[in-house]
Amino acid sequence: MLKINMSMERPIKIAAQNLRKIVPRLFEVSVVISNKAGANDPEGETIFRDLVAKSGFQQVKRIRSGKCLSVSVEARDGESARRLVTKMCDELRIYNPAAHSIRIEV
Repeated sequence: MLKINMSMERPIKIAAQNLRKIVPRLFEVSVVISNKAGANDPEGETIFRDLVAKSGFQQVKRIRSGKCLSVSVEARDGESARRLVTKMCDELRIYNPAAHSIRIEV
């Protein structure tokens, strides 16, 4: 019969929780880049005019195009992953803040 020392159970759980805070995990982060409301969107207009409107989808009144980036990031937690991707997008000018807005989802 195996005897387990129950007094060790809590320190092991605490150690595992602390380890999760230190060891990076992999997060999937989506960056949605869209044109600001007042900016021209020739791609969205072309899709609407030449495809959607001509195909009988009268309920659709407008289409705006954009980009979606999927980024795999190692980080301590979701907020750290979000901050890292935001910093990357800002510093590397992945989008133009004058014409685009971004939404970052972890």
